[in-house]
Amino acid sequence: MGLEAINFFFCSKELIKTIVESNNQIVKSNEKQYVYKKDDVFWIDLEIQNDLCLSIRITLCNPKEAVLNALDNLLVFLFSFEGGVLNNLNTKELFKHYNKSARERIFNAYENRNKVFEEIYGDYTAAVSSEEFYRIQRANRGIEDDK
Repeated sequence: MGLEAINFFFCSKELIKTIVESNNQIVKSNEKQYVYKKDDVFWIDLEIQNDLCLSIRITLCNPKEAVLNALDNLLVFLFSFEGGVLNNLNTKELFKHYNKSARERIFNAYENRNKVFEEIYGDYTAAVSSEEFYRIQRANRGIEDDK
């Protein structure tokens, strides 16, 4: 949970794997990891933590308007299932409903976190995962991956 991303934890009363796999815009990358993405427009990492919980991570270099629209759509989808609760791991805010007020607070938290990101990394925009962002940063500094 570094400075490159904003992180959420979503829990439901329904099986999270069933929820995630019912959305045809979410692509499975391995047993527990999924990606909600659209080409070079946005990228949101999803990882199943247990039967009822999912982590959501958005690298802050994603194109802001596109990723916020995607996050809004994702949260509308997730909260359409029974018992949804979202925890913003960065602000420690808990959301039991996704409505206009929650959306505004989540988007404001994103904006505040994005300002910190820009102070550190500048105006860098790319629809990538956190791992890819750091790979690019290391390559730009001449650091080779261990892989």
